[in-house]
Amino acid sequence: MLHKYFDGGSWGPSWEDAVDLGGEIDLLDTSSWGKGRLDIVGNALNGSYMHKAWTGTGYFPEGKVWEDLGGNFYTVPSIVSWGENRLDVVGVSAIDDTVWHKYWNGYEWSKWEDLGGGPFLGNVTITSWGEYRLDIWGVDEEGLLNHKYWDGYQWNGWEKMGGAFAETPQVVHWDEGRIDIVGHSFNNNKYLLKSFDGGKWNPSLEDWYPLSGPYASEPLLVAKTGGQSE
Repeated sequence: MLHKYFDGGSWGPSWEDAVDLGGEIDLLDTSSWGKGRLDIVGNALNGSYMHKAWTGTGYFPEGKVWEDLGGNFYTVPSIVSWGENRLDVVGVSAIDDTVWHKYWNGYEWSKWEDLGGGPFLGNVTITSWGEYRLDIWGVDEEGLLNHKYWDGYQWNGWEKMGGAFAETPQVVHWDEGRIDIVGHSFNNNKYLLKSFDGGKWNPSLEDWYPLSGPYASEPLLVAKTGGQSE
């Protein structure tokens, strides 16, 4: 694992070099809960998830050592933070093909919990629009988008949301209560759009707006806080 960063004025540790963080990591995901913080979770070659963090003054664990979060996964981990000192990690189990979840509460890591669902095609992703909110997304063997969410008190779903996807669509939140989703349909290679306005899904829970195409690649979706998705 190599890390390169931009400090606002220049690239570090230099234009040519990168920091060697060690580990035997296959694929990874990153998240940040605020200024001076970076968390990295990767899939080790033995299937467990490994964690390393930049705390603002140094890496934890130090040097090339990684924290072993355990588990046995065949997918890339997905990590998100809903606020300071909070991390949530999900992945698909190599044992039973269901989604497993683990979180950091500011003091310690929880045990892995089985959230069910599946079988899934490829990776699942986890997102959040704000404090105490989590959304998990995955595509089942029929190509339908599946959704499960934490509302601050309990898990809800899995709900089937239609579509015809080979990979999990892109999901962004540009404000509290807002969700925009764009995916690549394998039926006609067009991009499909769905949005949540805080009260209902548009055009509906299972229907999608067709966008332009055809395209050969998956979409990339970004959002500005308090603004539109692009």
